[in-house]
Amino acid sequence: MPVVCVEPAVSGPNSVVTTAGNDSLVFPHVDSCMSVTFMIAPDVVIGGHAGMFDHNPPYGHQPAANLAAIIAGMQALVAGRPIRRVVFVGNDDGTWGVAGQIAALRAAAGNPNLPCPLINSAQHGGGVDVVFNNGTLRLRVQGYQFEAARGNLGVPAVRPALLDVPYHAIRDATLP
Repeated sequence: MPVVCVEPAVSGPNSVVTTAGNDSLVFPHVDSCMSVTFMIAPDVVIGGHAGMFDHNPPYGHQPAANLAAIIAGMQALVAGRPIRRVVFVGNDDGTWGVAGQIAALRAAAGNPNLPCPLINSAQHGGGVDVVFNNGTLRLRVQGYQFEAARGNLGVPAVRPALLDVPYHAIRDATLP
């Protein structure tokens, strides 16, 4: 079953989610935003979707603070389980503070070698859809395309992949 994770401005309760078993974690339309995924076990992932702008007053442009808030919400769901990998996918335009978040996550995990790949979609215009499929243990990133029927919380149709890799092989990448 797909579990959709959207930025707080779209649906606050769906901005940090957990999936397990054969469920898929879906981040629809990651454009100017940043998705984060904690890989806890081979079939357990926690996802968060940070927006570039705060959805609460003063509605400022504060991507680094928004990312930190999303990660804090995700850490609350970890419940003492070890984080095996953290995957960032989104528009890393230099304002997110990803390097600082990686350092903090590694320190919190007590693991200076915690894999934290960044898949940068900044060069891919129009955004991407991101799917972590626990059933196949694969990450799939495809170009976003508007679909009137799906709305903000819908699961995207499958389109040609920009990236399709097994969980264990996720590495830093820049999407075309």
